Amino acid sequence: MIVAVTPQAISELTLKHAVQKAIDNNIDIRLLRLDSESAYYTTRLTLNDTNAIKIDSITSLDSAKAKYETAADAIRDYKVAEATWKIQENAVRLDVCKAYFAVVASKEKLDVQNKYVKVREWARSSSEDAKETLHELEAKYREALAKLNQLMSEKSDKEWKFVSDSYSFSPLLSVEEYKKSSASQNAAEERYHQPYIDYLNGKASAKELAGQEESRESA
Repeated sequence: MIVAVTPQAISELTLKHAVQKAIDNNIDIRLLRLDSESAYYTTRLTLNDTNAIKIDSITSLDSAKAKYETAADAIRDYKVAEATWKIQENAVRLDVCKAYFAVVASKEKLDVQNKYVKVREWARSSSEDAKETLHELEAKYREALAKLNQLMSEKSDKEWKFVSDSYSFSPLLSVEEYKKSSASQNAAEERYHQPYIDYLNGKASAKELAGQEESRESA
């Protein structure tokens, strides 16, 4: 008994789908996302503790650090973890976009060359050079396809029917946003150390005032 083999259907693949598959299947991004979520909840618990410390109860540098410096460290850790995750995710997104367009371009060149070879054969003219070029384009297409599939964690030789879509590049971080992410640690420290600095200035002013009063009494 002969069993007929049904050709496997080729799935459609848009740029948006390719990007999402790559992000969802990337282990490093998953781990970084978990680190960010863990840092978020740890930061919330820390801030709950530091916010519970009343300013009136701060009587020493150690108690001031317990409130302001601990809060700054917690915010910094979360911001750095979140920025690291986002930067890695956007790096993968860019790699997929480049790989996707490279495959589409290679496929179009291959299809055009294949038609050209058939025309030469139909006209019974020499097509050896055209066939050699066809083989070269085939190799480049396979290489580009393997790179894209690797990014999506798919088999290297898996074929796709590439479909255009209105994919938006808005999720990509701008240069200024990258700079902002890189400076998140300094921003967090400046924000949460300012009350600590104000506290120290207040203590210094109080000491100066007390010293002036003592001088007046002595006089």
